[in-house]
Amino acid sequence: MSLKKWSLLTFIIFILTVAVGIVVLNSFFHERKLRSPFGLRGAELWSHRGYLGSGALENSLESIQAAKTLGFQGVEIDVYFDGEKSEFIVSHDLPYKKQKNGKLLNLKAVFEKFENLKFWLDLKNLNSSNQKKIIQRLNQLNQQFKIKGRILIESQNGRILRHLALEGYHSVFWILVNQKRKRYWLNELERRLLILMTPFAGVSMDYKQLMGPIGEMYRHLPIFTFTVNEKEDFEKLKAYQPRVVLTDKTNTWGK
Repeated sequence: MSLKKWSLLTFIIFILTVAVGIVVLNSFFHERKLRSPFGLRGAELWSHRGYLGSGALENSLESIQAAKTLGFQGVEIDVYFDGEKSEFIVSHDLPYKKQKNGKLLNLKAVFEKFENLKFWLDLKNLNSSNQKKIIQRLNQLNQQFKIKGRILIESQNGRILRHLALEGYHSVFWILVNQKRKRYWLNELERRLLILMTPFAGVSMDYKQLMGPIGEMYRHLPIFTFTVNEKEDFEKLKAYQPRVVLTDKTNTWGK
């Protein structure tokens, strides 16, 4: 056999092997089962950024207290890990947003005040350079406040989030998809591999994405979605069986 024919045959075998591998991967992915945290079954309504609907400053102790008073079953807040302070700062944006007293709010103060409330932590800056310090600080907070059983940690960085999941923290992989990007399918294959290899608590996505073709690909997994402010949208979402729905408005729709 000539070198040219041999190269062509090798290429064909390679393509067939890749194709079979993708088929097998997709088959395993669609059979993948993740254990939903906190025994969640139906759609729980959790408040967003503390509770924006309260009129209090977002991501503040006052807004979290308002959510608790109204009977929300959990609260989402945004956090950054500050490497210099070795502390989680509660803020949605950079530079950090200060509280009414002119000071920054850290996660320790939140756990000190709210001992039994469940939290969804949108971790804004998880990366390879801070993952070890983040895990170390989480373990310190867990030792002091027993938080493992009542927090969700969300991040788009699935590769690094995997390390938190392996440490036993309920980790939610934020699926942010742009189907028009050139590397879409390569990124999608990576996401599916990560989900197969990692004990994530589930995946999260915008509710509009959940009700589209992307949502269809992931609806066999525990879904955490945001931010729903109309009752009719909440009713539509029930067909997708999300575990948690974030809202700025009310906690009464799910009752």
